[in-house]
Amino acid sequence: MWVVWSQSCLVTEAKCPAPSEKSGTKVQFPLSDSLDNAKWNASVVYSDSKQLSLSICSPTDAKIGHQALKLLCTTQGQSTLLALGEFILLFNPWCPGDAVFLDDENQRGEYVLADQGLIYQGSDSSIGRIAWNYGQFENEIVDISLKLLDNSLNYLRNPDEDRSQRHDPRYIGRVVTAMVNSNDDKGVVRGNWGPDYSNGVRPTMWSGSIIILRQWSKSGCLPVRYGQCWVFAAVACTGIYCCGPAPVKAIKNGNVNLKFDTPFVFAEVNADFASWVVCNDGTKKQIGVNHRLIGRKISTKAVGSDEREDITHNYKYEEGSEEERAVFTRANMKNKLVEEPESQFFLKVKVRKGILNGADFKATAVLRNQSSGVRNCRLILLAQTITYNGQPIQDCAFKDLAKVTTGPHEEKKERLDVLYSNYFQTLSEHNHILIMALAEDDEAKETHIARKLVTLQNPSLQMKVIITEEFGW
Repeated sequence: MWVVWSQSCLVTEAKCPAPSEKSGTKVQFPLSDSLDNAKWNASVVYSDSKQLSLSICSPTDAKIGHQALKLLCTTQGQSTLLALGEFILLFNPWCPGDAVFLDDENQRGEYVLADQGLIYQGSDSSIGRIAWNYGQFENEIVDISLKLLDNSLNYLRNPDEDRSQRHDPRYIGRVVTAMVNSNDDKGVVRGNWGPDYSNGVRPTMWSGSIIILRQWSKSGCLPVRYGQCWVFAAVACTGIYCCGPAPVKAIKNGNVNLKFDTPFVFAEVNADFASWVVCNDGTKKQIGVNHRLIGRKISTKAVGSDEREDITHNYKYEEGSEEERAVFTRANMKNKLVEEPESQFFLKVKVRKGILNGADFKATAVLRNQSSGVRNCRLILLAQTITYNGQPIQDCAFKDLAKVTTGPHEEKKERLDVLYSNYFQTLSEHNHILIMALAEDDEAKETHIARKLVTLQNPSLQMKVIITEEFGW
């Protein structure tokens, strides 16, 4: 068939039930002599009776996803629509006009091209790391990632509305973060914080996203069992390199009035840690508030190296600074601005670092009386194995001292022995043991509490290959 190019045009259609020009899922554009990067257009590179080669440009706000490319030919007054093929359109971090543009080549290498990375977990005093295979370039992964969008609640409720917003990486980020867990949709991973992982896989057994995504796709979008916070985050990072339902600048500056999860994420890094005592009769009494425990040592892998980078400053101003006070005022967290009354009695738990899983160890409660009088208190020491999110599993050490006396300006120490024989059967896969000390002073009507999270270290495994003979071939 002889084609008059000046009377022909191209059509791109998103692979969806009803593509339309109104929603931006169908576009018709003419063939041109030259290309314009600001809009859909194309030019003929080469053609003969058997082959057609085109160069196509899309605008930076084009909808991502599977696209069908067709040629609308007009010959002798009749129009014919010919299918040319299919392609996948993605965001482009190399394009300066794209919303996801990264102008740093090292960042593009780390956040877009690198298919393996490190994830940090643990506590601020014991930060561990695990390797993760993101696998964004593996077979099927891009298709599965787009399939995830087509199974979101947004798409199922209103496909046209959802498709019309697929030019916006912020919208895509919100959909992905919602779909990565299975709370209220056909999400990828079901959360489970233990200790029972029957009918599934322990979250610590996963080392990459590929198996998880393929299993979800092949099962008909049934959730993969099980995951925890870092699994959700790692799976979300396969394909999109920057995700989240809230802008980091808004979190740092206390703009909690913004939509989506900004108030929640702000609380994640600024919340108070309140301690309560539940009495035998069921009544509850708040005995302490720690304003500084939450949101410490927020970590990520450094660009171009395997070192840990502390990015807490991206989320919070320096503690005690004027900027921090302004943030708390803006976020209506005036409790953060109240000066703590000076205490005359201090309680602290100390445990040495680097305790190996399998070892007995001791925890020490330090009581310090800074008043000019004698203080008598009841001291309770407790060690318990806990889950990843802090739920108690079982007590593994306990001591109740009815009366501990500290003289004026005196410091006293009491030891709690934690034995392997008492903790090994209920220790979670995260190796967490919580040590708590509770001091009750009935005369002063004060209750003090101190806590220490211990993360036991698994013994390192070293392998050495010894060649005993040389073989000639």
